[in-house]
Amino acid sequence: MNRENLIKKLQQRKSEDISLNDVFNIFLDNSQASKRDLFLDRLKVAIENIFEIDDISSKCRKINYIVARSTFVHLAIKEDCRQAEIRNKIGLDRVTILHSKNKFYEYQKWYHEFAKPISQALEYYNNLKQ
Repeated sequence: MNRENLIKKLQQRKSEDISLNDVFNIFLDNSQASKRDLFLDRLKVAIENIFEIDDISSKCRKINYIVARSTFVHLAIKEDCRQAEIRNKIGLDRVTILHSKNKFYEYQKWYHEFAKPISQALEYYNNLKQ
């Protein structure tokens, strides 16, 4: 959708209050891939805020980045996102995605310092699903 069509659709709306979600819904077509891409964008920003990191897609090997990426992968796969979509969003290869998915429950069980951020991320995901 080009810029002019987006502006026209926004002007046609009766409400004076237009949320960011309204803009996303107007801009994106209703295909499943677009919805998943929007979900991954929202999830990425939320995980970065919850874990207080700059960029989840960085190659940093600090434990907080690793657990954040693992949480992101776990929730993305739970949402039925394909590995290619996850790979494009945060730059992981397919083996790292599988490893992150498999390690999530271990991080959740043994790394107690990340219990609160992980539970916040899971709560965000559950609220997003409702």
